[in-house]
Amino acid sequence: MENKEYTIEEVKVESSNFLKRKRKRNETTYKNYRTSLNYFIYYLTDIAKVNVLGTENYENLVEDFQGSLYEGFNYKVAESERLVKVKASGVNTHIRRIKTFLNSIGLKVEKVQSIKVNDPKYKSLKPEEIKLLISECSNKWNNEEIAVRNSTLIQFLFNTAFRINEALGIKIEDFYSEDGSYFVEIHEKGKAKDKPTPIAISENTANLLKNYLKIKSVPSDFLFSTTRISDNGKAKALSSEYFIRDIKKLATYVDLKHNTNISSIVKNNSSHVFRHSKLSYLLRVKKEDVVTVQKIARHSSINSTLIYLNPEKEAINKVRTDNDI
Repeated sequence: MENKEYTIEEVKVESSNFLKRKRKRNETTYKNYRTSLNYFIYYLTDIAKVNVLGTENYENLVEDFQGSLYEGFNYKVAESERLVKVKASGVNTHIRRIKTFLNSIGLKVEKVQSIKVNDPKYKSLKPEEIKLLISECSNKWNNEEIAVRNSTLIQFLFNTAFRINEALGIKIEDFYSEDGSYFVEIHEKGKAKDKPTPIAISENTANLLKNYLKIKSVPSDFLFSTTRISDNGKAKALSSEYFIRDIKKLATYVDLKHNTNISSIVKNNSSHVFRHSKLSYLLRVKKEDVVTVQKIARHSSINSTLIYLNPEKEAINKVRTDNDI
């Protein structure tokens, strides 16, 4: 490899140009890469305190950055300060993004290996638990529009197995019928934002959306929106952070009222709890073909789909002991 060196200011410029290219393709991907690069540049300037990133030091710096993410570091932005400490799977994702960026400027990372993750297990909610959450929305929120929006979104996420940002990016015009079938167009993770993907939905899910749209009082371009009017006279799209906060509150409310343990599962799965639950349900309860479920999940690798099988220890032991000859 030829000797390459970049001052930190040059790294910032290259990072900005890299993010512009990502933004042209997909807004969610852009935001994810922006977070990783912000952490990395902060690490270089405020923790490692280096002036130059180049052939002589870049792999060691990436390895040290990996350790900092896992062990935790204070991240100061403007007047605020917070601890950044990421789980192993999340660290691997950040490092993968940094490797992609560095490779784009001629610094290929080969030394740094991923942190080993011990068989990620996604605990899922049963359909009856999800129905319980849906039924309690009207009791948790006095505002009918918020209650119906949240109950509709919960059921929509489970029915479709969409990622949360895919669902929240749907505009009203993206929901349509054609030849007696219903579709929504979504912007898939990692794909160009000007090329939405049409996804078929059931008539039941379509009617759910229609009923929600009937009670929406604040105009908005987005299917799932806030209830406040912004500067342009319309409501903005509901943010994933806001929805996650609402679902955690709802789960805690349901736990206290019904003596359940839903909140711990919601906390474990965060924004994808309903997606995880649907994929686990299809594989473990409905016994659907794993390749079909991979297509529904839109996973690029079938290994990502296999995670959701998660057989229980009792089930494994039963197969071991009940199939002798």
